Amino acid sequence: MKISYIHNCRMPTEKAHGYQIAKMCEAFSDNGVEVELIVPTRQNHIKENIFDYYKIKNNFSIKYLKFIDFLAWSWLPQRIGFIFISLEFLMIAFFQKIDKDRIIYTRTPEIAWLFSMRGYKTFFECHQLPEKKSIILNWLLKNTNGIITITNGLKQDLVKDYNYPIAKILTAPDGVDLDTFDIKITREQARTQLALPLDKKIALYTGHLFSWKGVDTLAQASKTISDDILIYTVGGDENEIKNFNKRNPDHKIINIPAVSREEVAIWLKASDLLILPNSAKEKISEKYTSPLKLFEYMASGTPILASDLPSIREVLNETNATFFQSDNHDDLLLQLLNLRSTPHVNLFIAKSSKAYKQIHLYLWNNRASTIFTLINI
Repeated sequence: MKISYIHNCRMPTEKAHGYQIAKMCEAFSDNGVEVELIVPTRQNHIKENIFDYYKIKNNFSIKYLKFIDFLAWSWLPQRIGFIFISLEFLMIAFFQKIDKDRIIYTRTPEIAWLFSMRGYKTFFECHQLPEKKSIILNWLLKNTNGIITITNGLKQDLVKDYNYPIAKILTAPDGVDLDTFDIKITREQARTQLALPLDKKIALYTGHLFSWKGVDTLAQASKTISDDILIYTVGGDENEIKNFNKRNPDHKIINIPAVSREEVAIWLKASDLLILPNSAKEKISEKYTSPLKLFEYMASGTPILASDLPSIREVLNETNATFFQSDNHDDLLLQLLNLRSTPHVNLFIAKSSKAYKQIHLYLWNNRASTIFTLINI
């Protein structure tokens, strides 16, 4: 089998989608597939190559398409620049000579449409749908050979709102790299490495500080947290942290800017409780997200406290995690304060042990193997 993974994005990128794409190319190749990643040349502050930046095997090829990066033109409105690069990439891709025996795999709807129209066996990996039904998206996807969704919520809406055949949809949640996140150090060793106090309870959120991820609810809960419990966020750049602080004055969270995945793994081990506070106010959070951090949390073996949402319930349940009512900072605070109770802490730990035992279901190579069951139909 040969796969051309085509996507219109800057690579490498610090954003999660770039890491996910790179890991899937590596995983497809690990499963015996010849993989070529096709992306545009874009202005990039990251100077490392994809393999070094993401610390993955050099087991697939990369083709960069010559490209005018309109998003780099500061005088051009960003929305207009995005439209230009979308049309440009589509036009450049149209003239690419790709063998007909290669399978086209993409996260770009326009690419799925283009190559399905050109007679290629084409598969679209769906991570999000518009808030309202899109006639254009329906038209772009109708002739694809199959769609891979990261949640059943996406699958259900593709069937209900887009009349896409359910037999041609496969749900495959995101994954995790155990070599990075299943590290064998104790909590005390991790805290020593990070210069964290040994005599406090630590609750941690990792990732971006966007509102839909529920971090504002965590900020509200932190305002009255007791001094023996510290809450950290690790992730986001200076602007995200600045905006977070502007939205949430007087919070008691300690914000740490984004660090490497290897250092994130140490933070996960150093913590007593890992927070997944997604909001129910947007569909992307309520029904569509399959957060990479969720699987990283599971792989760490540290207890998880999660917002009670359908998207999260597709992976977690009462046996492997503790839940709080989404967007309810009082309920979140109540669960955080349970870190002071030995019986509650023991229950947290028992659940985290079950989550850790289930993480083998969510390895990248297993995800790739699952996707092949749809491709090979």
